[in-house]
Amino acid sequence: MPQDSVNRNVATDAIINQYSEFQLEQLSQNLAQLYDMICRGEFSTAHFGVNLITTVHERIWVGVVDHAGRIRTRDWGAEYLDFGPNRSEHRNAVREKLETLCHWVDSTLRRLEENSDAPEYELNAYTVAAFAQAELVRIHPFMDGNGRIGRALTDIVLVRLGFGVVRIDAVKDEYYATLNVYHTTKKPDEFVDLLLQCANPDFSKSL
Repeated sequence: MPQDSVNRNVATDAIINQYSEFQLEQLSQNLAQLYDMICRGEFSTAHFGVNLITTVHERIWVGVVDHAGRIRTRDWGAEYLDFGPNRSEHRNAVREKLETLCHWVDSTLRRLEENSDAPEYELNAYTVAAFAQAELVRIHPFMDGNGRIGRALTDIVLVRLGFGVVRIDAVKDEYYATLNVYHTTKKPDEFVDLLLQCANPDFSKSL
């Protein structure tokens, strides 16, 4: 990875995401180990906070980049990150925005768990899972891997609430399109619909 990318005022995913074959292999191993942990429910009792997010990011990127688990701050990282047609939050706002996101997700998870027999439980579960990912990607707190950490958080939420992981990477064009809609509107409805579609057993069998 270019060493000067963390000092740019604005960096792009195309600049940042340049990895060697060794790094890609390490990343693949890290993701496999992380998803074993997610599927076993090892994150299902954890407080949904900034520490959880940075811990999961570190597990994904350890041995790949030297800033695994490190969010952008006032004195580190690009001021903004451009991804697709979108621009991240300014680095000065990252921690506050993450804390706001985490507070909402954690409190919503607790309410859902207390009312798991509610008829709208499944829809609400996928809504909070979608929002957790879409808002994290909108903030773009990390210099690398915001999409991967976002997808991991969605799966952590879903497994915690009694559902399975979602193969959202199988519909990349629709996935990116719905995230772009969220970035513009702050409404996760289309992303929620896509997650539910991907979670449908008949859809999964067709992939």
